[in-house]
Amino acid sequence: MGAGREVAISLDGVRDKNVMQLKKLNTALFPVRYNDKYYADALASGEFTKLVYAIYWEFYCWSLSLCFSVFSCDHWAPIELDGLHLLTETVEISKPVTFWREVILSFPSVLSMFVMSLSRWLHHMISITMLHIDAYYNDICVGSIACRLEKKEGGAIRVYIMTLGVLAPYRGLGIGTRLLNHVLDLCSKQNIPEIYLHVQTNNEDAINFYKKFGFEITETIKNYYTNIDPPDCFVLTKFTTPSQAKK
Repeated sequence: MGAGREVAISLDGVRDKNVMQLKKLNTALFPVRYNDKYYADALASGEFTKLVYAIYWEFYCWSLSLCFSVFSCDHWAPIELDGLHLLTETVEISKPVTFWREVILSFPSVLSMFVMSLSRWLHHMISITMLHIDAYYNDICVGSIACRLEKKEGGAIRVYIMTLGVLAPYRGLGIGTRLLNHVLDLCSKQNIPEIYLHVQTNNEDAINFYKKFGFEITETIKNYYTNIDPPDCFVLTKFTTPSQAKK
């Protein structure tokens, strides 16, 4: 049996009906427990909070070989003809049969070819290979990005990334990049000049990931986390307009 998988990625919004998916992901991904306000903010952010599904078709190929004889040999019995093995019908030996036996034996070379051909024909095994392909459609929630929209003094809106995570078996497939790009694109389209998040100071993978998208460490907060070590965090910020970045 062989198997193959083709994976596609689909983003879906968070709603009351599927918010439990986000809760399950957060439990699997993060060492902290998020309160009801977190989920209320995620729902209120609309398109800024997304679940990502890995959608794939699994193909299973299996083959079945059927072997059978062209003819049933139950009613055939062997006899010896001067050392040559021949299958012939079981009949009462009579003079006509003996006569034909003598005739055949008078042509040893012809008989040899005849017996070989007949034996191959009678014992010929036909192998039929049946190829079957099963296709199964699957989708599984493998990651998410959850944001909060904040209003600054003067009425400007900024985006806070509360969480972004992908299940371990699906990392390295560009899923986190797609989620982050989705939010960055929304900020650009809606003229939102600032987006930021908190990252634990020892999380070098996350820090390097965000830096690739233009985020910079703008602040260090001591004892930001209460139940994890180290408790300190960096504030990573990205400004989407040059004028705002200079202030």
